[in-house]
Amino acid sequence: MSNLTQQEINSLFARANKGDVTVLQDPNVSKVKNLYGETPLHWATEKLVGALQHPDVAKVKDISGNTPLHWAARNFKEVLQHPDVSKVKNAWGKTPKDLYEDKRTGRRSEEI
Repeated sequence: MSNLTQQEINSLFARANKGDVTVLQDPNVSKVKNLYGETPLHWATEKLVGALQHPDVAKVKDISGNTPLHWAARNFKEVLQHPDVSKVKNAWGKTPKDLYEDKRTGRRSEEI
């Protein structure tokens, strides 16, 4: 666990939310979590396709079992190129590929 102040943690989340690419170089991007188990890396994958290259993108999970790959599946087709896209499952047994396909076809999937 990191020894960051709350202000530093808030700054990481704010930078990720804004799509600031420099947040991906921060060693704490996949370590600090909010109350929902989300990391700044989760947030970054909603805005930055480059976040898919982060080594922890398929490892850290929020309280629903979603990895940053699951989050990216809502916004980026490039998620399908990740080697773990069909391997990691959330609490509902859905992979990032499942979520991408559900969105593409208009099927309702469980909220992530």
